Amino acid sequence: MIETSLSSPVYDAVVISPLQSTTAGTLVANTDKAIIALDTDFTSDKKSAFVGTGNEDAAKSGGTAAAEEAKKRGIEKPTAVIVTGVQGDETHDARMNGYIKGFEEAGGEIIEVQYCEGLADRAANAMESVIQKNPNGVDVILSTNDDMALAVAKVIKDSGGAAY
Repeated sequence: MIETSLSSPVYDAVVISPLQSTTAGTLVANTDKAIIALDTDFTSDKKSAFVGTGNEDAAKSGGTAAAEEAKKRGIEKPTAVIVTGVQGDETHDARMNGYIKGFEEAGGEIIEVQYCEGLADRAANAMESVIQKNPNGVDVILSTNDDMALAVAKVIKDSGGAAY
């Protein structure tokens, strides 16, 4: 898609939100078009700007906030499961690592990471498995994308279990 957009005379600029920054940097190396990195930054002298938040820092803040909220609700050592994308995917890994740092530094424990390829249906299946393995509940579910978070929330709601 990047190569097609760069070769098209229709576009004067291309906005790229890469899954792998090194690949994006290589693909834009020979363009004269304006390039903007969105959400995930990458290195290239062709890049005009980066628009986004550092994924690891943002997720660390979220992990900290989640653990602190669980503690406010009387949970001394909160537990969490992370649903994430493809193992090795730069964006999902940064978010997952941030969640781990923030949650654990705030006194929580990550008990499991479920790799769901960033897909809602995989996250739903993973959450069903988490509920079966942890009938007494997990305090926090951390998701590295919106689609997976919505799927997990639906599974939890549909399960009817008070532990979740």
